[in-house]
Amino acid sequence: MRRQLIEMGMLEGMMQLFEDATSQSNEEIKQYLQSTRQGNSQEMSRHLNLIPISVMRILRNATCLLLHNFNLQPRDGQNIRSSYDWLPKKHGSFIEIMLYYPGLMKAVVDSLSHEHHSVQNHAAHVLTNFATFSDEFKREFLDDELLMETLRVLLLSRSADVEVAAAALLWTLFCDDESKLKVLSHRSPEGDTFLPTIADLLLHGERETKEMMGRIVWRLSAQSQSRGEKMRVDSVESARKSLGDGTITNLIKQDLCRQPGILEGLAALLGEDELQGREIAAAALWSLTVERENKRFIVPYSNVINGLANLLQDGTASASSLEYAASALRNLATDPVVVDMLHAKHKKLVVLLLTRCDVLEWQKNIVSATSYV
Repeated sequence: MRRQLIEMGMLEGMMQLFEDATSQSNEEIKQYLQSTRQGNSQEMSRHLNLIPISVMRILRNATCLLLHNFNLQPRDGQNIRSSYDWLPKKHGSFIEIMLYYPGLMKAVVDSLSHEHHSVQNHAAHVLTNFATFSDEFKREFLDDELLMETLRVLLLSRSADVEVAAAALLWTLFCDDESKLKVLSHRSPEGDTFLPTIADLLLHGERETKEMMGRIVWRLSAQSQSRGEKMRVDSVESARKSLGDGTITNLIKQDLCRQPGILEGLAALLGEDELQGREIAAAALWSLTVERENKRFIVPYSNVINGLANLLQDGTASASSLEYAASALRNLATDPVVVDMLHAKHKKLVVLLLTRCDVLEWQKNIVSATSYV
């Protein structure tokens, strides 16, 4: 059935329809609408954009279905046998055929710059689904400077739906340390980069976007191989890796901490009513506080310390939220100067964390000379 859908021309028909709808100039269509007395602005917008919106929506729904309903995916060794010369291999799943179908990717990418927000929104979701499916696609996307700049501009959209969709697409592109560096090193011809955009959205974006930017800060500052790593450790070597001993230098963490708006945005997330946002912010701060230079940089941000302390005392917080917040404060406690900078009530909290939590002796000794008066 899947092969029949391709051979019956489903994709070919859709792409031909999309090409025909976007090849005519808008001015020609407006003149026709006016001549047939269908020229008010609302009807014009509908006629001009109905087909591009519909095609991108169909592609979004189809790729989403293929990602999440594995009954529609061929089993291993039973992929669709194909003689299409544009496929990179002899066999392919339906979503691979869509990914490599001639002209389809160009149409989706071009739609990111479409004048109608719904077209942009659906196109961003299609690319997110492709990126979720293929790490190779992620790498190709990250290597395309023009496409990366299109995504950065899309993040600044006035449409809430487009902003959230673009944020999800950016998040999906992270697959390893190299992908982080490619995002952070991107620079537009005017010198604009992603980091100020991430900070701005962390402070002023939609609620979903703020949480996604928090996740991105967390991903950027975390080691790719330590995803889901347990917090409690049984050796000094592993503790220094996961909790931080004040000797590890990480330039990405430093850049994140020093970017105006990042710490303010994380502090704001800690103060949100949504528990998920607070957990994300605590996790990002846990990772940022591993870096030695960041410890003393973060402490003057009283909202950050207050937010972590308040989260620890919140009876409704999840276990992982409490673990992230406690670990962030424990990281700070590995520097005696930082502990000395803390407010008296927070010093007492750190003492409790160091004496009642599963923390190694070497960490206790680091702060043993500090006064807690």
